[in-house]
Amino acid sequence: MNEPYSRLLAGAAGRTAALEHETVFYPFGIPVAVASNAESVLEAAEDALGRWKSMPTSYRESDLPRRLEIVVLKGMKGCSPARIIWRGRDGLLTAAAPGLLATAAGTSGAVFASPAWADLGRTFADLVVVPLAVSLAAESLSEERLFLRASAFVHGNAAMLLLAPARADMARLDFAGRLHRAGMEMLAADFLLAAHHPVRGLELWGHPAAIPPAPDMIPEEIIMPPEKPSASSSGSAKSAGAAKSTEDEATPGPAPKESVTTWTPLPLEGGVKVHLQHSGPVLIAMLDSAAPGPEEDAFPAPLGMDRAAVELLFTKRAAVHYPPPRDADPAQLPTRARAILAALSRNEAVRVPAGDPESMATKLLKKLEAMTRHK
Repeated sequence: MNEPYSRLLAGAAGRTAALEHETVFYPFGIPVAVASNAESVLEAAEDALGRWKSMPTSYRESDLPRRLEIVVLKGMKGCSPARIIWRGRDGLLTAAAPGLLATAAGTSGAVFASPAWADLGRTFADLVVVPLAVSLAAESLSEERLFLRASAFVHGNAAMLLLAPARADMARLDFAGRLHRAGMEMLAADFLLAAHHPVRGLELWGHPAAIPPAPDMIPEEIIMPPEKPSASSSGSAKSAGAAKSTEDEATPGPAPKESVTTWTPLPLEGGVKVHLQHSGPVLIAMLDSAAPGPEEDAFPAPLGMDRAAVELLFTKRAAVHYPPPRDADPAQLPTRARAILAALSRNEAVRVPAGDPESMATKLLKKLEAMTRHK
């Protein structure tokens, strides 16, 4: 495991490749060296991860870089971005598709890709390189930080976190891209880090990239339960149990269908600003097909869950390390990570449908402006 994966796997396959091109990036402040035998791969990685070089050096860790080696093999054939299958558990992240084999764990990772994958440029970097680099960076983060599967946007001094029920992350990613194209300034597409700053309090760090690892099955609709009165604050265990039951009923939805979407990068350089860090008020927005739309006075509607239930929603998308588990128990998180989760859950929570992005963005921006004024 100490020897870079590419040497182990290449040796087993009887292949060798000189990795002549190398750059160190700093996702979430952690140095990750990306090396490849194809210069175009490093150029695409620079486009996707280069903005982290603007992070203040005081936030950077001084550890030895984690290492991700990307080998483009002329003998490999195939390229199908819509057919990537990601698997992750206990710090191990793997990906496979026609013409692609990738893995990352501990301090190193490797990607074997066909020339057709490398020719995708930025799309290859966003779909494959970024998730693996983030996974390696996560192994060096302290337990005082928390990863979340969420999209996020910033306007003024307020931020909006966009969540989705289980198995609806592809719909969330698609909606996040449309909101960004409609003018909302992105903080995170899918990788979000929450931490506690001794002065600023709750602090969010995001990676405003294109589409990250997507599940291979998605539901046809995003279904949340109807709005209900908040449960009594007494008996937190009972409240959390009720919330779990509610989400379990809500998330299966209709029978899932296979995803055949061909993902393309979000237009992050198209004139709309992106951010890496936020500290200030936060609006939690849960996608729900049954929620009132922006044309209705009730938009955005309250989520209708108490704090314990909202905390459980976050827990199912949170982990100290990436990739987050499918299900998690708040009691299993370290004490400081649980405190961050509790701080997030104290923010206002609403339900929004994945409707027209133009009208939706206008109303949501007004909501964030109001939160900025009332800070």
